[in-house]
Amino acid sequence: LVVDDEEELRTSLSNSLWDAGYDVVTASEGKEALSILKKTKVDLVILDIKMPGMSGIDVLKVITKEFASTKVIMLTAHSNLKHAIESRENGAVDFIPKPFDTEDILSSIARALG
Repeated sequence: LVVDDEEELRTSLSNSLWDAGYDVVTASEGKEALSILKKTKVDLVILDIKMPGMSGIDVLKVITKEFASTKVIMLTAHSNLKHAIESRENGAVDFIPKPFDTEDILSSIARALG
């Protein structure tokens, strides 16, 4: 599940993941992502930190509590140590700053899914 309020990034990342052989669903904001998680088994979420409405950290907290087997990789254009620490403390398996290289995302996914 790719969750980002930037449509262009969401589309390009999901296309890259499809090309790499992953089944992908997308959401433009946190509440939509949680709705998808309630209906669909999702192994991994790629989640933007800064979004309107629910922040990525708030969504991460819900995922960690209610969907414990789902791995989460956080993305942010505002890379700083505070966000990285907060992400890890709340259960994220990785933290990737934007802009990112698709290979970095694919490597992170491979590590997260084992």
